[in-house]
Order: sequence, then structure tokens, then C-alpha cells
Amino acid sequence: MRSLIIAAALALTAPAAFADLCPRWSPAQFAGDLDTALINEASGLAASRAFPGALYHHNDSGDTGRFFVTDLSGASTRVVAVRDFAPADVEDMAVGPCLEGTCVYLGDIGDNMRRRTELTFVVLRERQRFARTETALRRIVARYPDGAHDAEGFAIHPNGDLYLITKPIDFNERRAGPAQLFRLTAAQLRASGTQTFEQVGELDLPYLLWEQPARGHLATGLDIAPDGTRAAIVTYTSVVEFALDPSQPWKPSRSWRIDHDFRILPMPRLPQAEAITYTADGEALIVDTEFNQAFGQAPLYRFNCLRS
Repeated sequence: MRSLIIAAALALTAPAAFADLCPRWSPAQFAGDLDTALINEASGLAASRAFPGALYHHNDSGDTGRFFVTDLSGASTRVVAVRDFAPADVEDMAVGPCLEGTCVYLGDIGDNMRRRTELTFVVLRERQRFARTETALRRIVARYPDGAHDAEGFAIHPNGDLYLITKPIDFNERRAGPAQLFRLTAAQLRASGTQTFEQVGELDLPYLLWEQPARGHLATGLDIAPDGTRAAIVTYTSVVEFALDPSQPWKPSRSWRIDHDFRILPMPRLPQAEAITYTADGEALIVDTEFNQAFGQAPLYRFNCLRS
């Protein structure tokens, strides 16, 4: 019955902007450990596109307004403070185009209790060597069009637009709902004043990932491939790649087919996986964990796209 419903939905929907998935992903490979004396609750992750080999990280709520730069193994940690930035709950970071070239974006977007009326993003020009303290180029203040949401993932599209994915959970019933995808355009990221997100779609993760436990239906990180044709999320139990360009019209997610429109990558033992990034060439994905107490370490894992 499930296959008949999906087939019917496919017949009734217009073609969407789907590209090709990576044909096959390697098993997760241990890439290195973060310095937990500094990065003790890794919550965001981004790989530089302008300076391949650099990774950016930040801690969860409770830390100061700063981020960290490492190599692809998580070593050689450098600390970068952001002047006059006192975030409530930074949950993700991203790299992408900006007026000045390429920029690092930090997203103060977390809202477990769904009470915040505004979110803040700070934008810094990407440098091969950051100073110990940097001044943000600008701050973007944004609100949702329909009230508060919790969110832990956002990404910058190659066209400069910002996409944010929500983390909806019903605490009473202990289950997740479909995730909403919201957008701020590149023009909004350059404008003054408070900006309003536009809702552009929905990812019904409980439906698509029905074999995963309930915690596996919550998106905790998001990234978009450097060419814009694919997107990846991490949940508490899995990594999922979508053959989707979110800047183009797309069909309802309930009509998507596994291993055609999306693919689930086997996750290593990684409690509280919180962040994901494509590498600069789009041929690998890197994930990390926020919960280093389980290991006494904070490992990075890498999946490589196998094309032959």
C-alpha cells in the first residue's frame, strides 16, 4: 500500500529540481578528535570553500561569541573571538558568498522552548588567517512569519540565499513533526532592519525516515553542496543526503523515493550528532558530536563519495 501511495503521488506532482545523488558513500571513517579543552560541546561545523583544508566549529549555548578553526582532522585549533557578540544559543554555522567575497555565518537560532521573537546571524569575512578578535561585517536580525520555532541547522546556497531547517518536536507525545524549510534571500542578508523568513517547503522526516527511532527524525544540522544541487542533514541517528536544489521548485517530500531522491548513510556510534558539512569539493561529508562525555573525546567522522 505504501508503494502505491508513493507511485500515485509521483504521478500527480510536477518534476522537481532534483539532481543526482552521490552514487555510493563510503562507511564513516574516523577523521580525528577535536580539542575538548576548547571545543567542549561542538554544535556547528562548516568547511571552508575558499581555503580548502580549514574547518570551522563553535560550541553550543553557554559559550562566548567565538568560533574555532582547525584542519580537516580537527587539529591545530585556533580561537577567534567575535567583537560585541553575546549570543543566546548559537546552533550552526555556514560558509558562503557575500558582497565581500566569501563569508563565515554564525547563527544564533536555538530556541528549545520556542519563545524567541527574533534570531540573529553574524557575518564575518572569511580569511586565510583570522585575527584573535574579529569584527562582524554585519548582523542580520530575522523573525519567522508564523511564530517561534526551534532550529539547529542552516546553510548558505551558492546563490547567496540562507536556508534554515526547523526541529519540531511535540514534548507531550515525544515525537517529531515535519521540518519546515525557511529562506532569507541574499538581498535580505544585505538589507537593514528586521527581516522576515519565507517558508519554502517542508521535509517530512518522520515519514521519510520511518525506520529510524523518534530521535532520528530531528534535523540537528544542515549543509548545501558547493554546486547547490544537493543538500544533507544530520539527525541524532543518521546522515541523509537529498538530491535537491532548495532554490528551485520541488515536489512534496512524501513522494520522494529512497536511493533516488534521498539516501540514508549509516551513522557510526555518535551520540548527539549535531553538525554536518560538505567539503570544499562536495565529495565528502564530515559530522561531529556535541556529547563528548560518552567518549572523553569529540570525534570527527568523514564519509567519502565513491564514484567508481
